[in-house]
Amino acid sequence: APPPPPHHPTGMLRGVVKQVLSGDTLVVQGMDASRGPPPEKQLTLAYLSAPRLGNRNQPDTAFAWPAREFLRGWLIGKPVNFRVDYANQTGRQFGTVMTDDGAHVGLAVVAEGWARVFAPRPAEGAPLAAGMEPGGVVERLQAAEAAARAEQKGMWNDAPGAAAAATRQVDYSPDAP
Repeated sequence: APPPPPHHPTGMLRGVVKQVLSGDTLVVQGMDASRGPPPEKQLTLAYLSAPRLGNRNQPDTAFAWPAREFLRGWLIGKPVNFRVDYANQTGRQFGTVMTDDGAHVGLAVVAEGWARVFAPRPAEGAPLAAGMEPGGVVERLQAAEAAARAEQKGMWNDAPGAAAAATRQVDYSPDAP
């Protein structure tokens, strides 16, 4: 069989980014609408944790809004290739997202300083999960995080007032203009 086209890597699904929920979570919509609305999948970028957006009861974490906006401005409405790498106990799915030009979205988010690497530890004696092996994606993510920290990019900016300036203030009162 002929190899798949370059815009659709082996083992990956294709979709369009419909929504960006936070700096590490997006909604991808299928591309085939021939039989009604295409399916959607909420996917959190594998091995990452971005600052949390707030709600009525809790304010945003510093840098949460710019992290979300980085991802939204880059990917909304764009076709991507994606796969689910693992799920947690609650069923939340974590995966890899690649752009048509081959950019690894998680790696770019970390390199710009908008997320920290969160690599779950395998159980004692359990085999390493895909991506956790030496030279795997987790090691590349950790190197990108170290570089972003050293350059004080994104959420690693420790200049006076940087965190306050990068924290969204929302007025949830019903009379807010």
